[in-house]
Amino acid sequence: MADEFQIRPKRLGRELRKLIKEREDVLPRTIEHWLREDNERWIEAVSRRRLRGQLVLNGRKAPGKALASRSGELRRSLFTRVIRHGDGFMSIKGTTSPYGRIHEKGGVIKPKRSKFLARPIGEALDLSGRPRAGYDSPRQQSDLRFVPSRRGAVVGYLVRTTGNRTQLLFELRTQTRIEPRLHLTQTFQDQADIRQKRLARLVTRALRTGKPPGGASS
Repeated sequence: MADEFQIRPKRLGRELRKLIKEREDVLPRTIEHWLREDNERWIEAVSRRRLRGQLVLNGRKAPGKALASRSGELRRSLFTRVIRHGDGFMSIKGTTSPYGRIHEKGGVIKPKRSKFLARPIGEALDLSGRPRAGYDSPRQQSDLRFVPSRRGAVVGYLVRTTGNRTQLLFELRTQTRIEPRLHLTQTFQDQADIRQKRLARLVTRALRTGKPPGGASS
């Protein structure tokens, strides 16, 4: 995702061009401050609503199952940067997470190094829905038994039977489909007007005072 904020001195009056030149080092710091603050607010808002499954886009509830926060890795992977772009600035937002894209765009996951995908289920999960220690993969366990299934992409289950008790631990699939459920890009676009109005106020204040938000004078 990227958003451009162009400042074109040639279209402005002589005094304003002079002021922008004098405050040239303040503008990038002002925009960077705004992006960092805005990104945090944006991520917090989306995270809260998506955890509850209440994100609304274009007046309707967003499709897809809510994405629960487990390790917090996806949220920590989001970043923002400010770079020079022509005679203006460009902000860049994105994620370094390898699974961020598929949760944003959706898609099909297929096994790469094995015949099936193994998903921890049942008693392999703790109360938060995360795999218990030692249950990330069937390779970490022993005494597992395969129970076949013909339910769509599910080919079977790996279970452990102890006496009269059977534990359902892993689901084996040929593939799994992930529906889009982050909607980060759409949320970013929907909030464009509010975000740019706030940026305009910060830039105006910085030009007037010679100080970036929360910073020393230039």
